[in-house]
Amino acid sequence: MQSKLGTGTLTMGPNYLSLKDLMATDYPEQTWLAKELIPAGALTAMSASPGSYKTWLLLSTAIAVAEGSPLFGHFDVQQGRVLIIDEETGEPQLKDRLAKLGVKKNLPISFLSRKGFEASEDSISELLLDARAYEVKLIIIDTLVNIHSGDENN
Repeated sequence: MQSKLGTGTLTMGPNYLSLKDLMATDYPEQTWLAKELIPAGALTAMSASPGSYKTWLLLSTAIAVAEGSPLFGHFDVQQGRVLIIDEETGEPQLKDRLAKLGVKKNLPISFLSRKGFEASEDSISELLLDARAYEVKLIIIDTLVNIHSGDENN
C-alpha cells in the first residue's frame, strides 16, 4: 500500500518545523542540574498523589544541589544555591524533615514559606530577577496548586 503523503518534505506553514530542518539544525549540548534527570535552565514538574513523599523528594534534591553531592547517590549535580517556595508544608515541618534528612545548617538554601506567593506575571518576573542576582541554580515550588488561581490541569 502506498502512502497518500508521498515521499517529499512536508511543509505545513510558518509555525511548523520540518523533519529535514530539525535534523539540519545544530543545537547546543544539553546541560544538567542533575545529570540526565533535571535539565539546567528548564522547567521540570513532578506530580503524584497526596502523601506520596513529594516534599521529601524535593528536599532531598535541594540538599544534593546545595551540597554538590550526587542526588540519591547516583545522579551528579551542578552545585548551587537553592530557593524553596513553600506554600504547603510550613516552617516547623520543613525544619523537622530537613533535620531527619541530616541537612547541614550552612547550606545555601533559602525559603519563602507560606507567604502567599502567587504566580502572577509580576511575581514571577521578580522571582527570576532575584534568582539571577543571587545565582540560584534551583527553584522549588511546593505546590503549584497553591500558587495559582487557574485550573491545575490546564
